[in-house]
Amino acid sequence: MNISPRYLTNIENKGQQPSLQIFYALVTRYNISVDQFFFPNRDTEKSTQRRQLDTLLDNIAIRD
Repeated sequence: MNISPRYLTNIENKGQQPSLQIFYALVTRYNISVDQFFFPNRDTEKSTQRRQLDTLLDNIAIRD
């Protein structure tokens, strides 16, 4: 996706909002529903893919 490691770190660890282009690239690449981002108060269960992605991202953050 051609983003710098610093930019990714800021998104993961500091809560920086990604640009719309990066957000779109992430949700389409990993087939993530955007409902949880646009409707955060809905009680929806995370998909298996989303839980797997969360685990992968958590492991990346732990290694740094």
